[in-house]
Amino acid sequence: MAEANSGGKPKLVIDREKTVPFLLRMFYRIDDFTPEHLPTEDEVQIYTWKDATLKEISNLIKEVVQDANRPNARLSFKLVYIDNLRGKYAFKELGTIHNVTSSTTPEQEGINLDDARFVIGDFIDVAIFFGPPPRTVERRGS
Repeated sequence: MAEANSGGKPKLVIDREKTVPFLLRMFYRIDDFTPEHLPTEDEVQIYTWKDATLKEISNLIKEVVQDANRPNARLSFKLVYIDNLRGKYAFKELGTIHNVTSSTTPEQEGINLDDARFVIGDFIDVAIFFGPPPRTVERRGS
């Protein structure tokens, strides 16, 4: 089921009472993904739907990963999927959720798995950072 959003793209709407959730495997504090080796530690598994937002997923992570509850924590999300042409895992930045709500944009909170083109079987890489976000340096034009 879908309805149009302000950008004209159909927005996925799922009836969670009638649709069975799928298993989403998320990893944090890992070194790498290879086709021969999947991480086995630092994994969080949740059952969710493709319309789950990054904010919703971050709240579920906070229930089981104590470091994610720190007031200055930032959860950075990447989609991890197999690149069939190259035969290795590829990554796509999804967004960052800040525990300090003034630092998180509504667009990042509202990104859902369907928007990210998540396919059941993909993974989510979650990096948990602490402290203020890095400053961006603006360059002046000549």
